[in-house]
Amino acid sequence: MSAAGKPESSASGTVALSLGLVVRGALQAALFVVLARILGPAELGLFTAVLSVMSILCHFTGLGTGILLVRDISVDPAAYGRVLGRSVLLTAVTALPVAALGGVIAFVLLPPGTGSVLIVCVALAEAAVTPFVDLAGRACQSTKSFRLMAGATIAPIAARLVFLCGLGVTAGEANAAQWSVAYLFASVVACAVIWWLTLARLGRPTPAWAGAPAAIREGLHVAISNVAIRANADADKAILARFASAHDVGLYAVAQRFVELAIIPILAALESSLPGLFRSGHAGIGSALRAAVLAGRVPLAYACVASIVLFAGAPVLEWILGEPYRPAVDVLRWLSVLPPILCARYFLRGILLSASRVRLSGAIESGGAVAAIASNAAGIPLFGWQTAIVVKIAVEAGMLGCALLAVARGIRRDAGTAS
Repeated sequence: MSAAGKPESSASGTVALSLGLVVRGALQAALFVVLARILGPAELGLFTAVLSVMSILCHFTGLGTGILLVRDISVDPAAYGRVLGRSVLLTAVTALPVAALGGVIAFVLLPPGTGSVLIVCVALAEAAVTPFVDLAGRACQSTKSFRLMAGATIAPIAARLVFLCGLGVTAGEANAAQWSVAYLFASVVACAVIWWLTLARLGRPTPAWAGAPAAIREGLHVAISNVAIRANADADKAILARFASAHDVGLYAVAQRFVELAIIPILAALESSLPGLFRSGHAGIGSALRAAVLAGRVPLAYACVASIVLFAGAPVLEWILGEPYRPAVDVLRWLSVLPPILCARYFLRGILLSASRVRLSGAIESGGAVAAIASNAAGIPLFGWQTAIVVKIAVEAGMLGCALLAVARGIRRDAGTAS
């Protein structure tokens, strides 16, 4: 690392990330409320359907080298310039092809009349711009520059909120295509700002292909795992748009968004603990498990409380968004069971990744994604959005069980090797 400030401790990092993600969550909530009211359920559902396709495929941009960047620099800080430079090159080379692939898939998969402007703008924003923002955040994470990482999580949401408010003032009631144009420009502005700040603090990367083949081979498993995670999270919305209606997608997306906002502190704790998990993972999966238990106890307790609050407070959703979103209250109550399951599963995935069980983690995520897509594709045409809820809960619980078995098996294997 050529020029960086003093690394921050994990405790201060958790505080910085938590505060950053709280601010981000507040901005996200404001953005979503304004967007839901300006677009309405149908237009919101249309935008969400396109976004769901691109949020899945965008993880192929960079071929999964972002998370490996955190591991490699955490272990060897002197490799900062070389590792970041390699990741920047891989991200740049893959960005436009992934955006093009996503655009084609969206045109084929989503209902006719979705709109080329909407698809192209979202594809560019998610596959060609946002991965660079994420990469800057990973560079900050790997060097324990948690305050700057928190800024990287806030900048895109803040920029989109500003552009959305401008769109609301100038256009009044907007449609999904108009919002997609503003979404793209906001993403570009946020990317430029966060990279300027990152380079000023951490120094410039050193573009080089050295080690790229090995990074691609390993990173591809991470990319597939991330694609599977997003497919499990978002494919149901694309399938709903295809076989049900954009209106149903809007209602379902609203409830899911409230769950995502509720787990923001969990994600903050996980992200700040990843460098420590990776260092512990060098001593074996048992060491990584002990580190994860220490880091995950408070987030798991919070997740249980969050589930209760989501269930009891679900009627507030209608009060915030308006009468058109009343059906989403029942959806939110069903999905309120997810935070504890997601918390435990995310930390278990961190254990597997830190102990170099990348392929095993990817297999669990891929299996969950295949099960979710197949079940939703079969059930949604027959039973509607209720299928998406049942499948979401069942698949997440199933993946949690598989991750627990994988960690337990890894501990037994390490114990056998040691003896």
